[in-house]
Amino acid sequence: MVKAVAVLGSSEGVKGTIFFTQEGDGPTTVTGSVSGLKPGLHGFHVHALGDTTNGCMSTGPHYNPASKEHGAPEDENRHAGDLGNVTAGADGVANINVTDSQIPLTGPNSIIGRAVVVHADPDDLGKGNDIICFRICVFVDTSSARAPETLAAVLLVGSSDSRAELKQMVAGLRGRLRVPSPAG
Repeated sequence: MVKAVAVLGSSEGVKGTIFFTQEGDGPTTVTGSVSGLKPGLHGFHVHALGDTTNGCMSTGPHYNPASKEHGAPEDENRHAGDLGNVTAGADGVANINVTDSQIPLTGPNSIIGRAVVVHADPDDLGKGNDIICFRICVFVDTSSARAPETLAAVLLVGSSDSRAELKQMVAGLRGRLRVPSPAG
């Protein structure tokens, strides 16, 4: 089993934890929550690049290894990174529960090392503004008596305050983090 965790925070007050789990060659399950969003729909996508040096602007387009059209998660012809929308309630919290076969955590089309973006607006065929993005990085957890499971942590480009908070949140990962380059 491969697991990943995305821990995010921003100077704009957006925070959350997103978990990725993949059993063998099966689909990847994405769960978690993001708070600090405006109520309503927000596009949720994996983007092609893990480069967050210029915030979400440097993450590139939606992850699309098969060169398909932008679409909804249930569409056969869609970008692999098209995960649809998440809904933030009146409290600004979006609970995420997505299962998708096009975002593997291993292999040549792995999303590890790419960026996951929560857009400021609903998924509207690529016209929305990005609100927060984070890079998926991988480390190996050898603390288990079972065979080591591959896990992931997330690095966020943001203000020094958000970096300090993120550093505290992932302190337990220290020494086990490596950032691979995405294939393709």
